Amino acid sequence: MKHVVWQPEFETGISFVDSDHRILVRLLNQAIDGMEAREESQVLGSILNGLYCYTEYHFQRELLLQELCKYPDHEAHAEEHRRLQGTVADIRDRFFRDPDSVPFSEVRDLLAQWLVEHILVHDKAFVPYCLDQNEKIQGVSEQSITNDLGSNAAGLDWAGLRILVVEDNRHLSKLIHTLLDIAGIQDIHMTENADDAVDRLRRRPTDLVICDYMMDGATGTEIAGEAFRVDPRTRMLFLSGLEGGVLAAKARDAGVDTVLEKPFTAKGLYGAMGNAVEGAVCPGRR
Repeated sequence: MKHVVWQPEFETGISFVDSDHRILVRLLNQAIDGMEAREESQVLGSILNGLYCYTEYHFQRELLLQELCKYPDHEAHAEEHRRLQGTVADIRDRFFRDPDSVPFSEVRDLLAQWLVEHILVHDKAFVPYCLDQNEKIQGVSEQSITNDLGSNAAGLDWAGLRILVVEDNRHLSKLIHTLLDIAGIQDIHMTENADDAVDRLRRRPTDLVICDYMMDGATGTEIAGEAFRVDPRTRMLFLSGLEGGVLAAKARDAGVDTVLEKPFTAKGLYGAMGNAVEGAVCPGRR
């Protein structure tokens, strides 16, 4: 299936809106790749969750800007947002109920159509009311997707985090990288190889290792053991499709504090990262 290609006519002139739209295109293309590859439900479900979460976040920022700039058709635009969010939610929910019932080529065309129509028609209509409102644009642009997270994640210095991701599924790896980019994290190292991950930990400090529990040739337990030998203070987050109780038990046995079950959401990932970085250290690793 063909990707959606960013076009010059998509540009609105409002930097955070254009950045949001580029990320939506990026996530949509990742969903297309996952559907074409007939990815397992845990992976494709996570990608569709990511697309839905970011759609919701972008629409909230867009509507806040319209309110501040007193766009007269704000309510009609809000209704359009609700319709589009419903489209994405329906596709996601149908997939979770019965993956084989989702006609992937039709889904791709539908999502691509609403995204392009949303940008070229509905967004271009409100842009003239906002272009000269620099203070308001700046204020809305500072509303991060991580702002409304509770517990430990809310106070993190996201931009300053050093993250190592160990994931051998390329589609899930791309999604995780995108979600880390969205959170403003700049120091990200991706690897699909356990030996490379341990070598990386030996060479430079890392605040958090996000590790798939079941890797080709290694388990999360083995990777964690090597990581803790390098530095007992290493923080780790296990990802897995294993049932939550089973995964939590394996993590405890490995000395790992935090787990996240697939399929996951963007905010689920951010919350788990906050718990892993700021949460209590396992006994024996203080």
